[in-house]
Amino acid sequence: MSPDREKRLRTLYKALKNLTDGQIGWLVIVAEEFPKPKDFHNIADSDIITDCVLQDFGDALRIHHCFSREALSKDKFEYALELF
Repeated sequence: MSPDREKRLRTLYKALKNLTDGQIGWLVIVAEEFPKPKDFHNIADSDIITDCVLQDFGDALRIHHCFSREALSKDKFEYALELF
């Protein structure tokens, strides 16, 4: 495990200890989504969306659908891309 990953996990653990049971429940819903099967596709010659951005945006979309049955709106799509 890289030192950066280990540091991030320690930071996450410290933050988790201070959450309410309800807040932990919301995080569990999201965390249980990530191991589920996924199938993200990219246009092979795209110079805009890298494989890393595709995976990160795909995860953002999965998080969105943890909390909503609605399609991702344009403004939420743009905001998610800004994060990457």
